Amino acid sequence: MFDMPVIDHCEDPSLKGDGVAHEGVVAALLGLPCVTHSYSAPARPERERAMMLDFLEPIWAEFAAEAPRVSGAWARATPPGTRVSAIYLRIEGGAEADRLIGAATVRAARVEFHGTGEIDGVVRMRAAAAIAVPAGRQIELAPQGLHLMLFGLTAPLRAGEQLPLTLRFERGGEREVSVQVRDATTGDEHAQLR
Repeated sequence: MFDMPVIDHCEDPSLKGDGVAHEGVVAALLGLPCVTHSYSAPARPERERAMMLDFLEPIWAEFAAEAPRVSGAWARATPPGTRVSAIYLRIEGGAEADRLIGAATVRAARVEFHGTGEIDGVVRMRAAAAIAVPAGRQIELAPQGLHLMLFGLTAPLRAGEQLPLTLRFERGGEREVSVQVRDATTGDEHAQLR
């Protein structure tokens, strides 16, 4: 037996307490004026977890719909001994402008944002601190443009495998992405810059 806060009274009678701990959290999330008290009640973690998930699912779905969406992530297969590669993908902006501020994968020591452009007739890459994601617009990270650079590959990337990638957005939080590794082809700007 232990003490836990529960709803004793609130304006919405459907949220009237029945002795499970999630109700105090629900009241706080909804901003309902509630009086809490403590009492001893048996623990029912499975029921509490299920009720909280039922409550949070539509909130999460709405948040996810407003956050940036990522699709079409791919990288080229790399030959043995290669320690760098690049990832390309599309980002569809959500309801509000956001910024891609971080990326990581277990397959590389670090991931950086890079842009490719011509300066004085020479193709060069420049690192960027973040990538702006305008609201409701699609941006393409593609060869000869913005892309994610992988440094310190732990092993060569093989065609057909899926590379795990975590993207961190300033407002939209983290997104787990599966990157498809494709056969190596010509025309990769990184082959020209090594």
